[in-house]
Amino acid sequence: MTADFVVWSGMLVALWVFTTALYRLTLHPLSHIPGPKLAAITQLYQTFYCYYGNKSRFYQKIDDLHAQYGPVVRITPNEVSLNDPENYSRIYHVGSKYWKAPDYYRVFGAPAAFFTTVENRLHSLRRAPLNTFFSRKSVINLEPVVQDKARLLIDRLKNGLDDGNDGSGVVELHDLFSALSIDVASDYSFHNCYGLLSAEGYGNDFSSMVRGVLKSFWFFMQFETVENLALRLPPWVSSNFSPALKRYNAMVEGTRQNVQEVKNQVDSRHEKPLRRSIFHELLESDNPPGVEDMTDIALTIIVAAAAATGNALSIMAFYVINDTNIYQKLRAELIQAFPEDQSKMSWSTLEKLPYLAAVVKESLRLSYGVIGRLPRIVPEPGAEFNGYFIPGGCTVGISSWTMHRSPAIFPEPDKFDPTRWLDPAESNRLQRYLVSFGKDSRQCIGMPLAYCELYVTAAALFRAFGDLEIVDTQISDLVFDDYFSGYHPENATPLRISRRNKTLEDN
Repeated sequence: MTADFVVWSGMLVALWVFTTALYRLTLHPLSHIPGPKLAAITQLYQTFYCYYGNKSRFYQKIDDLHAQYGPVVRITPNEVSLNDPENYSRIYHVGSKYWKAPDYYRVFGAPAAFFTTVENRLHSLRRAPLNTFFSRKSVINLEPVVQDKARLLIDRLKNGLDDGNDGSGVVELHDLFSALSIDVASDYSFHNCYGLLSAEGYGNDFSSMVRGVLKSFWFFMQFETVENLALRLPPWVSSNFSPALKRYNAMVEGTRQNVQEVKNQVDSRHEKPLRRSIFHELLESDNPPGVEDMTDIALTIIVAAAAATGNALSIMAFYVINDTNIYQKLRAELIQAFPEDQSKMSWSTLEKLPYLAAVVKESLRLSYGVIGRLPRIVPEPGAEFNGYFIPGGCTVGISSWTMHRSPAIFPEPDKFDPTRWLDPAESNRLQRYLVSFGKDSRQCIGMPLAYCELYVTAAALFRAFGDLEIVDTQISDLVFDDYFSGYHPENATPLRISRRNKTLEDN
């Protein structure tokens, strides 16, 4: 009986696999879309390229598929990738009827956060209380937070370059940039700075924790059943599976306590705080969320801050320092605009410097923001792209990696070339295709704050130092693994710098 049961069970599974594959290849609404048959049959095609060789490079494989199959490619049973840059604004625009794909965004485990909200109208309602807080005007008012962190970064950098604690005179710059971004986000948003710039190793363990958590989310995206089981586990159990999850659970609890303290303050109508946080904005909105929901919102902001701005600053530093011509031009512009060492370099003044602005934009182009595709659900009754009809309910998307590396838009796309942005008319044209922060109503809410960080930090760094050099890091070390946010490979040589007259060989 047992043997018969196993045989019949095996036959039923084989029949299910066969009929599912046959349906997806011949009768599925996307069966007419070109692409590899294995991708059309199973999600495991994507999973393989998200984990093969301990890398997550499906976004690169998608590029290869477009080269083989054309501008419209089926990359999973229910998802289509596009690579024609002109299609981007058809999907991602203010008022778009394309919704975020639930199966992609559910894994972040923050159902109340506006970032993961699927339906656009509900997203607008949830995001509205914070729009003013993250507006350009508010960022300018709180710019001293960014300036303070940039000054601390320069102080830490000077100390490290002048031998520092280990006597090498070499500093891992990416960790420093990530620490700045997280400190700015936590101080600006919550008035509760994490203090990573002052921590040993610049909070490298914090960034590693966020990376580890996002890798877990990425795994859940491939295997929903495992996710459902994991979410039912109490935090003390999940903490034992991974050091990253243990630290993340501690951060969740700390954030929850912070939210509760602000709620108690608002409920008791104590004297208004000297500085407001996002919690004050949310609690005083027309429909204030609960403590758990505000915790979700806070965590998504911190996780977002942990990578994107630091990546842009790292890409900028690598290319500028490695190119004497770019380095000298940028530094000359800064010195001319701010001849005194202690000159006040405000964001509003810095963004008017043409070469610095060009360097910032080129750094954003080659750091990509969210490097993978941003999947959206096609609304009814469907849409046509490059001659192919995509039915409503199917998923479609374009990645910043694809947009920023289109040779038709950006000639020699792998080249770091600030001059492509110097002509005002051309820069205005290219700006349409620079999508590091998105382009629609779901555009990153922290964009003004990120721009302020980029300009202020870049100016502080290159105004203060004219003799930096890269130590050992190669361009191959700067490739990104896609865990929604981009992360350099764990085995890559870190972005390390020293002064030109102080190298490792001198020690």
